[in-house]
Amino acid sequence: HYLGLYHTFQGVDQISCESDVSCSCSVSLSGDFASDTPADLPSSFHDSTTLNNFCRRPAVTQEPFPSPVSSFDICYDLPGYSNIFNWMDYSEPACLKLFTPAQVDRIDSTLGLSMPDLVSSSRRLAKCKAFAGTRGLLCNRPDACLVIGESGTCESCTLGCFLFKGKCRRCDSSCVTCTDLLGCTSCQTGFYLSARNRCTACSPGCAVCLDRTGECTLDATP
Repeated sequence: HYLGLYHTFQGVDQISCESDVSCSCSVSLSGDFASDTPADLPSSFHDSTTLNNFCRRPAVTQEPFPSPVSSFDICYDLPGYSNIFNWMDYSEPACLKLFTPAQVDRIDSTLGLSMPDLVSSSRRLAKCKAFAGTRGLLCNRPDACLVIGESGTCESCTLGCFLFKGKCRRCDSSCVTCTDLLGCTSCQTGFYLSARNRCTACSPGCAVCLDRTGECTLDATP
């Protein structure tokens, strides 16, 4: 909430329910002010054991951006499904793992408009801010692949992703481009390419610094 986010069920009201997890609902026009979080009642309406067992499945735990699940849907007359993986829902601890791109935009906007001094003076927040830009890039989506070969496998991925066994995978969060998960080849603004091809945040108050040494070449604008 401190960073400008609301619960995903903000403005959602149940009109009538056939069961605990099957309801007719309404939602205010604004909702949670994030366009990509489906309007639904809290995931706490679902059975906690069922949720935990589902979210502990290897296919779910190994996926950084799991897709919505049709079997978890409370408001049947509203588009989309329950936000069981979203940090701003009342879901089970085993499920919570992501913010959506629109939520990241709100966080980034809040940091930039309300806390610019805090961001520029904090190395940890600088890393977090750089991470926000690639957080919304879902490399497992079809549009992340730029070139599909004759065999149907991907041959080239968009920025922020690398090619692994014919599929696009997400680079380390501070990379712009990379050759594998821990091998950055270029970094986001405010970072430099350090030892072992990792992107490291420039010193607080520094906007641009040299690769390898981290020596500041341009101070951040006050």
